[in-house]
Amino acid sequence: MLLLLIPNLALASFADLKSRRIPNVISFLTACEILILSFERAALTRALIFLTVFVLLREIFKLSIGYGDIKYATALTLNSPNLNALFTFLNVTCASALAGLLFYRIIRGRWLKSVPLAPFLSLGAVICYL
Repeated sequence: MLLLLIPNLALASFADLKSRRIPNVISFLTACEILILSFERAALTRALIFLTVFVLLREIFKLSIGYGDIKYATALTLNSPNLNALFTFLNVTCASALAGLLFYRIIRGRWLKSVPLAPFLSLGAVICYL
């Protein structure tokens, strides 16, 4: 399944790096592909929990994460086998984003104003699918 998702992961990462936006069509196609390849009712429940947590975080920390990132992350979690996989996905995403941000700070000597999250979400998905 991971091999079939790689084009979507690369496309979302590239779009976010280039424009700091993840088009809805990429999130929608990713969600459809995951649902078609392996549909599990419990995964929908876990994805809805994940979506709720991210929307609450967005509302608490105004504009810290975009809805494109939320939709894409939710699409990637539709095939999560259990809650542990969701936490692994979230931990890998956050740790790699922090490492990328710190690396940029060390190399460039300044902080980014915004961080493209799709490459880190994609990395988290790859780690979880392996």
